[in-house]
Amino acid sequence: MLIADPIDETAAARAALARGDLIATYDLAQTALAQDGGLAAAYLLVLALARMGDTAAARAHYAARGLDLARDVDSRALGARLAKDAAEVLSGAERARAFAEASAAYASIHDETGDAFPGINAASLALLAGDADAARARATQLLGDLPEPADFWGAATRTEALLLLGRDAEAAAAIRAALALPGSNPGARSTTARQFELLARGAGLDPERLVRDALRPPVTLFYCGHMFLADAAAEAELAARIDAVLDATPVAVAYGALACGTDILVAERLLARGAELNVVLPFPVDQFAALSVDPGGAAWRARFDATLAAASAVDIASPIGDIGDPAAFSYSSNIAMGMTRLRARQIGGPAKLLAVWDGAAARGVAGTAVDVAAWQDAGGEAIVLGADGLDRRLNRPKLPAAYDGPARAVMAVVFADFPGFARLTEMELPRFWRDVMGTVANVLDVHAASVRCRNSWGDALFAVVEGSAVAAELVLSLQEALARLGTGATLRVGVHYGAMFAVPDPITGQPTFYGCEVARAARIEPVTPPGQVYVTESFAAALAMAAPDRFACRYVGRVALAKDYGTFPMYRLSRVEH
Repeated sequence: MLIADPIDETAAARAALARGDLIATYDLAQTALAQDGGLAAAYLLVLALARMGDTAAARAHYAARGLDLARDVDSRALGARLAKDAAEVLSGAERARAFAEASAAYASIHDETGDAFPGINAASLALLAGDADAARARATQLLGDLPEPADFWGAATRTEALLLLGRDAEAAAAIRAALALPGSNPGARSTTARQFELLARGAGLDPERLVRDALRPPVTLFYCGHMFLADAAAEAELAARIDAVLDATPVAVAYGALACGTDILVAERLLARGAELNVVLPFPVDQFAALSVDPGGAAWRARFDATLAAASAVDIASPIGDIGDPAAFSYSSNIAMGMTRLRARQIGGPAKLLAVWDGAAARGVAGTAVDVAAWQDAGGEAIVLGADGLDRRLNRPKLPAAYDGPARAVMAVVFADFPGFARLTEMELPRFWRDVMGTVANVLDVHAASVRCRNSWGDALFAVVEGSAVAAELVLSLQEALARLGTGATLRVGVHYGAMFAVPDPITGQPTFYGCEVARAARIEPVTPPGQVYVTESFAAALAMAAPDRFACRYVGRVALAKDYGTFPMYRLSRVEH
């Protein structure tokens, strides 16, 4: 077995940070730390959490990894940055005091080392704390000390100092120059734009034009469209229209499938521009290719193989394979759309859909029309190109007999239990049953219209819920109701989202659900910390489509599930703080 080199993993984490892939940064830093990657890997892990907005987890790791004891500039400045992030969610005098403390932490580093990065942050946070004179004085000092910028960060520092001094025209020129310097990458531009937006909101500066025109984060794209036969002339015409869209819409990251026709053509154009391609397929590659690539002709298969090989990631939405259920395609598209939105949040830019569509209404549960409608219903911007001139007379394979097994449905599945239940005494059980499980039942009753199945045994809960947003509200309401109860009972909850069989239980006669997605959900709860809710990436993606402004899914890493079920990316569910 080859052991990962922590130096290689740390370098890969830095590269992921540069391209704005914060989840990959976190995972790679974790791998490096497991191989004694040291403070460099710990720094990247904490910075990834901070940029993802998980300040509490970042601060916990900062202390646990020993960064609070480090004396290098980067580690110390990261601690000050976490104090700044914590200040952002406060209000009034408390917010001003917290910004002043963060400014002082940065100022101490700048005064001791002369490093410009903590210096400019000290100046900006002084302004946010209400001390405009201190902000201007330090910005003036920095401008006098700064050499000619040699990289993006040097030019961005100069830009920020000029903004603090009200020299907007010079700031605009400085940030335009920054974009041509080394280090100008999506990650750097995104975090700089966020800093300028903070100044705009909190201090009344107006760098909006700079953010929009110069630092505008790139688009994260979901693409879809009709399948069609290979045709050089038709493809050239469509490729020109796709290129025109991409010229006007800079795309850094894209998600979609790889069916013959639109999918492959768009993916090829994106790869040619250096975009990161993430492929999401409804079932394993060979089955997908037989159904959605080969019908377009042999020429598409070679292009499919080449494009798939060039993709940065290939995700299979469901491990069960094709069973003749068309809902597998809509489920896969919905997950890909949600992943697009999740990644756009990391980068700090917009998420958009690009479709090649004839405008015809949907004729089933899946297809381009369904995808466009789902995206627009979720408030997303769609760019639609017409499908004129495309030969869609595919040579479809003879399909197996229509699926006639148990009904299947895409649902959220919840497993929960109370750690420590087995230690309750016999005389404590009636109160637990009455108060604790009674509270659980009351919360389920509130959402009864969407709860398709519920069951319990001892302290455990199993529920199947229609809709990711309802499921999120239900499980968080459970945690909140139990906290109000004041018994000290803490619930750990695992939630997944996928397609499963819906049948009557032969033992109880009540409706129930089963399948591999239910089995996966059952393996999450045992590894969830007490008092928390862990959800899968598919649930987080579905929630990003259904209720992005109400709930937050914070990445916690690749977690080994119970009973050797495998290692999967997991998220911690919470409400959005307003």
